Amino acid sequence: MAQKMEYKYEYDEQGRLVNKEMQSWDEAKQQWTKSSRLVYKYYKNGYNVEVSKWNADKQAYDLPSQVTLYRSVGLDMTSVKTYRMNEAQDNMYLADSMVVMEPIDSRLLAVM
Repeated sequence: MAQKMEYKYEYDEQGRLVNKEMQSWDEAKQQWTKSSRLVYKYYKNGYNVEVSKWNADKQAYDLPSQVTLYRSVGLDMTSVKTYRMNEAQDNMYLADSMVVMEPIDSRLLAVM
C-alpha cells in the first residue's frame, strides 16, 4: 500500500515558493507526521534549495542535509551545484555540479 503524503506550501509577498513541507500519515497515531521540508532562498542571480529532515526527538527540523544552488551564469545558462552534509566532519561537500542550457527554440511562439 502506498504511503499517504500531504504537502504544505508557503509563499512570499512576490508569490515565490519559500517553504514546502512534506508530511506522512501515521496510521497508528491517526495523524499527519512531519518528515522533511524544502526551504527556498532567493538572491539577485538565482536561488538555493535546502533539504532538512524532521527530528521527532527535538521536535524541530535538523540543519540542512543538502543544499542546491541555482545561479544564472549567462544568457539561457544556469549553474547548478549540490552540496551534501558530511556528518563525520560536520561540513558540506560539493556532491554534484553542472551547467544547464535552455534550448534556443523554447522561446519561439510556434515550432514547426
